[in-house]
Amino acid sequence: MKLLLLTLLFAIIAFMGLSTAQQYTPEQIEEFEKICLQHEKPKDCWVTAVPPME
Repeated sequence: MKLLLLTLLFAIIAFMGLSTAQQYTPEQIEEFEKICLQHEKPKDCWVTAVPPME
């Protein structure tokens, strides 16, 4: 019974994390790409890391 409750709790927490994940707007993506290029990085450098901030 404990295992079932722990599994259910884990699933609920995982679902909450997925549902609250931030989605970037096209404007934000365009700005991130500009910043990447300014720092002489590939245009999509923000995808694999935290977006570089000026």
